[in-house]
Amino acid sequence: MISNEVKAALETVHPLLDPHVAGALTRRLDSLDKAPAALGRIEDLYLHCGIVQGTESPSAQRKGLYIFCGDHGVIEEGISHGAVNSGRKRVQLVLRGGDPVSSLCRRYQIEPILIDCGLAGAPLPGLERIHAGAAASNITRLPALMVEDTNAALLAGLNMAWDASKRFDCVGLAHIGDGAMTAAAALLTALTGHEASETCPRTEDQPESAHHRMVAAVRTAVGRHSADCVNPFGALRCLGGWDISAMTGFLIGAAGKRLPVAIDGFVSGVAALAARSLAADSLDAAIFAHQSSSPAHELLHDILQVEACYHLHMHPDSGCAAPMLLHLMETAIHLVNETAQAGSSDS
Repeated sequence: MISNEVKAALETVHPLLDPHVAGALTRRLDSLDKAPAALGRIEDLYLHCGIVQGTESPSAQRKGLYIFCGDHGVIEEGISHGAVNSGRKRVQLVLRGGDPVSSLCRRYQIEPILIDCGLAGAPLPGLERIHAGAAASNITRLPALMVEDTNAALLAGLNMAWDASKRFDCVGLAHIGDGAMTAAAALLTALTGHEASETCPRTEDQPESAHHRMVAAVRTAVGRHSADCVNPFGALRCLGGWDISAMTGFLIGAAGKRLPVAIDGFVSGVAALAARSLAADSLDAAIFAHQSSSPAHELLHDILQVEACYHLHMHPDSGCAAPMLLHLMETAIHLVNETAQAGSSDS
């Protein structure tokens, strides 16, 4: 059952489109000294930022990247094909500044915030903690979370988004952790009815045997919890874990505070689907960074009826697409503003 605090937050989410703001933004674009729609998706980004922020003068100078870090017990089913604790090792690399995500954040002046949402092992210094020291339960055998934990994770994400709206003009949402793509695929299956063979992402380095085990794990998990997955909260509780639940809460909170969110990849994209299932208008705040070559990632975007900005054949959860999109958002706003100023000075 959804807590009263979470219910109250859901009720604050309304459609973000203001026709007057949208009209003013469109007129500004039309007034630029260029061919109509010459800037393509750049114009879409400018419009989207302004509409989400509810202003004729959007800004993307203050940027943050929220990286939710959590492991899932479903890795016990043999779905992994990389090194043991690869998520934890990557988190440590990000903290040391040696990951590509770290480099992009430095380059584009983005503040990275790493959140421990059940990263297996001892707590790591440098992470904000909403749940430290234990991975989500193996969803093929048990629900990922209990009811009170799901509400706590949603509320933690909501609170983070409310705080982020005071600190940043726009933020990115990314994920690091083992087993999360399988949990996200199970949640995608439960929320949409698509078969596990369609919802499980296939990465280029994944052996066929590991992918088959991933599909089997999703089928088992969804079948085991089918009676509890009749509503979005139940599906999130049984399949999502602390990380995906917190990301879901973050997106709902961001929509309530008119904070644009760059969605990095597959796991954060499924969190956006869960957020839409709980509060339909929360998707208004989301801008999707990239689509990998995985058919499951394409299916997710088709279900959400969104188009990603980048198609660079990156890993479904590389973490690099969100900071790249945040930089592009800032560039789009700068480009429109500078072109408009140049045009007014010539007249």
